[in-house]
Amino acid sequence: MSIIKKENTFAPIVITPPASLELPDFRELWEYRGLLFFLIWRDLKLRFQQTVIGFLWILLQPLILMLIFYVVLGILVKVPTGDIPNCKQQFIQFGGKYWGDNKIIFPKAGTASFYNIQWTG
Repeated sequence: MSIIKKENTFAPIVITPPASLELPDFRELWEYRGLLFFLIWRDLKLRFQQTVIGFLWILLQPLILMLIFYVVLGILVKVPTGDIPNCKQQFIQFGGKYWGDNKIIFPKAGTASFYNIQWTG
């Protein structure tokens, strides 16, 4: 009985880091655009499958938040803005951005504090 030795005929793949910042290969992205669109569609579908209005929630959520800020700060509280043009719109947009950032940061900080309570003494 003879032993047949099978040799590897494939060349090894060598991965080297780029010398500088390289742009993605747009031809390759265009070639696999169907896969890219499918992955994006799947993520959006999974993210919004439990909402009634689905994808429209991406557009409606910031608009509703700006409307709430306008009603509360502009009409009910009547925050003085002086003679600065477009100040209320900028004030409302900044408030929405600030609210959105803190809506994410504070719960994560609380969770991190809770799970690392043994280090606080």
